[in-house]
Amino acid sequence: MDYRKKRQELGLTQEAVAEMVGIGTRTLQYIESGACSPKLEQWFTLQSVLNSENDGRYYYVWSPDTLRQIRKSKKMTQAELAQKVGVSATSVMMWENDMTPTIPSLDNLNKICFCLTKPVDEFLIRKEKEGYVKPPKKRMA
Repeated sequence: MDYRKKRQELGLTQEAVAEMVGIGTRTLQYIESGACSPKLEQWFTLQSVLNSENDGRYYYVWSPDTLRQIRKSKKMTQAELAQKVGVSATSVMMWENDMTPTIPSLDNLNKICFCLTKPVDEFLIRKEKEGYVKPPKKRMA
């Protein structure tokens, strides 16, 4: 996703998006320029904030059970997946047991997807925000 383009299409400032995501403006600038990738939890929030199709209605959370099920269906041990991703077996165990705040980084999630031949959204659960009220449509002047 071109974060800068999407933010500008929505008429949001860097300061506003950074505040909604819970990061500094400088960090958002680095993400928009491609100098760094967002952390996975930041990626979830950015997707929610910048996804105009859902009007902020949905957010995404990590699905540890899905990782475990897919890994086992591929007949792969935690140690084997860890070796392929380049992390410790303990990290994989913690990801699968939802030991917060240990969720994979965006880079590690991409490696997991490659190793298990699954798209990113297989590992995410889409949830609807409690108390969501659809915003009124913008009027064209």
